[in-house]
Amino acid sequence: MEILKQAHREITPLSNQDCFLVFDRTKDYFDFPLHFHPEIELNFISNGKGVRRVVGDSLEEIENLELVLVGSGLYHCWEQHNCTNKNIREVTIQFQVDLFDKTFLSRSIMKPLKDLFDRSAHGVLFSKKVTKNMMPRILKISKLDGLDYFSELLSILYDLANSRNQRLLSTTTIQLEDFENSKKIKLLYDYVQDNYAKK
Repeated sequence: MEILKQAHREITPLSNQDCFLVFDRTKDYFDFPLHFHPEIELNFISNGKGVRRVVGDSLEEIENLELVLVGSGLYHCWEQHNCTNKNIREVTIQFQVDLFDKTFLSRSIMKPLKDLFDRSAHGVLFSKKVTKNMMPRILKISKLDGLDYFSELLSILYDLANSRNQRLLSTTTIQLEDFENSKKIKLLYDYVQDNYAKK
């Protein structure tokens, strides 16, 4: 797909010491370009009717409410497209792929979560009903801290993993081989991760 050749590699502000980061924004316009990153991302949008979602090879115009889990390395963006609404609410939750390690995810009780992360390689769209039910929890998560912050994320992800009527978006998955095999970019990425707090 030609559009995927234009994707930018985003270096997120998520450090190795963070469990996850929450970005809670109200905006009138979507202008962040098509991009990818190794972190997993849960993206919630309200009042976004007419925005176009691009996830892998999937392009769709969205309704007012949207909740999507984007897997590691998967190209994605939300474009203004036909949206004329103001005060669009966007909550983005990013976390490292290894936040929940393989041993933890191999436990039988964690199977739904492991399966959800596997499906996220295609992008997972959650149903309108699930999105509406999850909205108060997602809007509240940035106001929590400490263990409450972490346990609520785990609880949200677990409930999403067990939710009905999920839909995979992209027919293909993306590999991050070019990034991982590029020593120069890896050095730059590691430097930014180690020094992001300095001038």
